[in-house]
Amino acid sequence: NAANADLSDAILTGVKAAGVKLTSAKLIRADIQNADLAGVDAVRADFSEAQMGNVKLRGAILAEAVLIKAKVTSADLSHIEAPRADMTQGTLTKSSMAGAKLPSATLVGVNAASVDLTDCQVDLTDAVLTDVKAAGARLPGATLIKANAANADLSDAILTGVKAAGVKLTSAKLIRADIQNADLAGVDAVRADFSEAQMGNVKLRGAILAEAVLIKAKVTSADLSHIEAPRADMTQGTLTKSSMAGAKLPSATLVGVNAASVDLTDCQVDLTDAVLTDVKAAGARLPGATLIKANAANADL
Repeated sequence: NAANADLSDAILTGVKAAGVKLTSAKLIRADIQNADLAGVDAVRADFSEAQMGNVKLRGAILAEAVLIKAKVTSADLSHIEAPRADMTQGTLTKSSMAGAKLPSATLVGVNAASVDLTDCQVDLTDAVLTDVKAAGARLPGATLIKANAANADLSDAILTGVKAAGVKLTSAKLIRADIQNADLAGVDAVRADFSEAQMGNVKLRGAILAEAVLIKAKVTSADLSHIEAPRADMTQGTLTKSSMAGAKLPSATLVGVNAASVDLTDCQVDLTDAVLTDVKAAGARLPGATLIKANAANADL
């Protein structure tokens, strides 16, 4: 029982401390590398700037714990419970987080590059993920409902099937990300970059995509109903078989988009001033659409 203990700057490498009680303990700048802390009770413990490479924290309770600038690399964080934990500017690279629960956690500026969360069902509901560096991370099936991932770098990330309704993706990078079958209904993706992303069967109903970039993105069989995407750039993207009822895309750029067989019946789609040059929309259904002052030169309708 090390509750309230002050172990700041301590050398604790390789300690065997499974089940230890660290409630409100201070481990600021401590060296805990290769330590076994499985199942510890570290509620409100402070690990700021701690060295935690290869640490075992499986099943640990880290509610309201502080891990600001902590380096938690190649660690076992599976099944941790860390609601409201603060990992600001920390490092989680190459760590295992299967089954981790981090609702309302703060991960501002965290480096989570190449973190593998496959089969993890990680819960990041309401989490703050602004400026997170998670290029190449694997988070299939993760829960990100109402999380704030503004300015996050999720390029090349695997986000298939994520539950992320209402997530904030303002200015986020999802270049080449795999977002197939994801629920992104109502997201705020203003200025987000989805270039070359795989977005088959994605749910974007009611999303805000103002000035978003979807160059060469493959948005097939997707729900794009009631999106608002003024000045969005979908150059050479694919929209085949997608639903766009009530979509608003004024001044959007759809140069060379493949929209074959898109059904916009009863959609009243707004494409005012849109650039539709070279669009491939053979067989598309756009009755009642608004195309005032749009540029559809060389389009195939």
